[in-house]
Amino acid sequence: MHLRSIKSLAALALTLAAPWANAGMLGSLATIGYHYESTHYTDSLLVGAGAEVTCPTGAFSMCSALIAATQTVDVGENYLAYNFTSTTGNTSGFNDVTPSYFVFDDLQPGGDITGFTLSTNIAGLDAARVSYTVNGVHVDMHGLPLGMAGSFRIELVTAGQALPEPASAALAALALGGLALTRRRR
Repeated sequence: MHLRSIKSLAALALTLAAPWANAGMLGSLATIGYHYESTHYTDSLLVGAGAEVTCPTGAFSMCSALIAATQTVDVGENYLAYNFTSTTGNTSGFNDVTPSYFVFDDLQPGGDITGFTLSTNIAGLDAARVSYTVNGVHVDMHGLPLGMAGSFRIELVTAGQALPEPASAALAALALGGLALTRRRR
């Protein structure tokens, strides 16, 4: 088998496998919002590098609810993050009404969400206030204090995804073809 043939087969294999090997949320659409009492503020946004939402000055529906100080919401490759920074001393936190929670839906992290790891400096925010489905996360914020700066970051744990059958079949055929060529050359 010639070196050129081997390189061509390797490139084809990488082309078929690459989209699934690097699955994550960047470049996908996600629904991000805040539900407050009977009002639902949601936006469908393209996930990219950096914060997807900045309030209170952003042109996003959820900025109607997140009106105090600077607040950002970021969806990354496999995480969700919220940051609150007060420069005016507004440290009141979230109102003690139910419901009052962040919504992250239609997430596509490369597999079903099976768990999470929470990092936060917001007093009272713990894993019991976070719920998830196979493609969404809700974070209950009612009554939580923020101080001058509050944040959370949720790292998503996902189930691995197998290669779809057409790609698996193509890779198997490619391997068999390579074996046949090496046998034929002998």
